[in-house]
Amino acid sequence: MHTRFVNERTRDEGARYVHVSMRDNAANLPPDYVAAMMATKAQRPSWYRSFVLGEWGAFEGAAFPEFEEAIHVVEPFEIPEAWERFESMDHGTNNPTAWHAWAADHDGNLVIFDEYYGTGLVSKHAPAVKRRRAPTYGGGAPAGLNWWNRLDGGDWPDNNCWADPSIRANHGHSDRFGWPASIWTEYRDHDVHLIFANNDRRAGYLRLLELLHPEPGRVPPPWSHVPAELGAAPRLYAFSTCERLIEQLKSAPVAVDGANAGEAVDGKWESAYGHATSSARYGAMSRPSPSPMPEEPLDPREEMARRTLELMEEEEEGRYVAI
Repeated sequence: MHTRFVNERTRDEGARYVHVSMRDNAANLPPDYVAAMMATKAQRPSWYRSFVLGEWGAFEGAAFPEFEEAIHVVEPFEIPEAWERFESMDHGTNNPTAWHAWAADHDGNLVIFDEYYGTGLVSKHAPAVKRRRAPTYGGGAPAGLNWWNRLDGGDWPDNNCWADPSIRANHGHSDRFGWPASIWTEYRDHDVHLIFANNDRRAGYLRLLELLHPEPGRVPPPWSHVPAELGAAPRLYAFSTCERLIEQLKSAPVAVDGANAGEAVDGKWESAYGHATSSARYGAMSRPSPSPMPEEPLDPREEMARRTLELMEEEEEGRYVAI
């Protein structure tokens, strides 16, 4: 329904989506009814968002009820070179493959700043990802979306990419070197190296909830749009261009039965539709640290004095050895 009629990018040709809220018609409703509905904001937030604000995807049983585009979604900006980057991915054999690029700022905030999402074989995904890792990717684009950090020498390191460990399952065949073939070895043959992530679905879900939760008293990063009156801020954000991830964070249902009831995304839904949230779960479970602050360059006069002192010490040491 959301894909066919709501999502502007995927809706059916000729379909139109008109958004209205209860407040648009408040003048024609009984005042006590309006007051009662407005009171549900604190008592039943999902109900309030769905039936008062008219938000699509606000429903009882949502896996990520605290996710709000106005708070967690930011417009693309240029990622500073000093921010460390990494990737996460969820490979889909019969379903889409989701791949995300992350960056960590100096205060422990995380931003998912790019997304690759598509169907097909490894032979299609690997070249697409490698193009995004290239130094020229994003050149001229508003965000300058380089997936990898540039080192001091100008080289580009092999950043970590966290993936579902099930990709190492043997196909029953062998690769060109005689090793058991798997999705993992196929990516390796394309020079795309992956690290096996923690696939504890419950722990990953709870970790995502922690990162999305607006912590009281936390100062929002200057590049976010968290309203000051909220008095809280989350630690995980996503660029508005990560459309699949945003859509799935809004629509993912929580498991209602089984061992993970209430403590993980519904397994069947995740397997069929939740590859972007699975990728985010693998990235979150890597528990990245804040990027270290870059060293402040020395004042030229201080640098000259330091070097002069070093030369004097070397000269004095040479005299001592000569004696």
